[in-house]
Amino acid sequence: MDLTTASGISFFVTYETFRISDSFSHYKLVCTGEYTGAADTNLEWCPSNKVVNRCKCEGSCADHTCTESCSNTPTCVCPDGFLMDGEDCIPREDCGCFIEEAENGQGVVLAEGEVYVNPSCTKRCSCNNGLLSCDDTYRCSPMVTVSFTTDYRRKCSGPSGRYKILNLTKKVFQRRVDSSVDFYLYWDDYKNGFGDFDGNFWLGNDKLAALTSQTQYELRIDFVSKSGEHYYAKYSSFSVGNEGTNYLLSVSGYDSSSTVGELFFFFPNYIL
Repeated sequence: MDLTTASGISFFVTYETFRISDSFSHYKLVCTGEYTGAADTNLEWCPSNKVVNRCKCEGSCADHTCTESCSNTPTCVCPDGFLMDGEDCIPREDCGCFIEEAENGQGVVLAEGEVYVNPSCTKRCSCNNGLLSCDDTYRCSPMVTVSFTTDYRRKCSGPSGRYKILNLTKKVFQRRVDSSVDFYLYWDDYKNGFGDFDGNFWLGNDKLAALTSQTQYELRIDFVSKSGEHYYAKYSSFSVGNEGTNYLLSVSGYDSSSTVGELFFFFPNYIL
């Protein structure tokens, strides 16, 4: 390789052999063999898996959160999809507390001390000392109070024991009372949820799919006409499929006591 700096200094490096990795490793340049050249004081090679960038946001296997910082001087950083494990930058799936089945197969890395329970509540995993421990005999109790945090993660509270998110007989998953929140959004927005639980919001298709897969739910839709009249429609059965079904909405059993009459109805196999 022949290179010239911005100040006009030229130098070169030569390797007897080289190899470029596949897309899984982000087409990383792997240099092998004997090295010759005049670039020792001019080139700084990044450690394995790292890339050069002016912005840095490196999470770790123990804590995958990070705060991005940028500077005028490029530096070696761990790219997206990789996390720091000590001094090494590794693919996140190589972290000791990676759960492949979580997040609809996209996988998630548990932070140190974090606990994960699958949507069907038949498996509980925890991360301790960088090692994943799972209990496949885990089952939950229906005696639980369920709420959602500001980042839409499930939060359970109640007497000590094992819990399952169910018996949510009155759970609001959408509220839209004014134009303060934009609902003309994209697939991922509706997949993950958006808005403010104290105002306008959409809970998220993934969460609806997980919740309605646990037991049978009723659906009630309350709305107000432009003239200020209140109506509701009620159905005895309601469920949402997972992303593999494009979040197929299944609704049946219209309650004739609903005040909306024939003004509101669902087509079969409606997709959210």
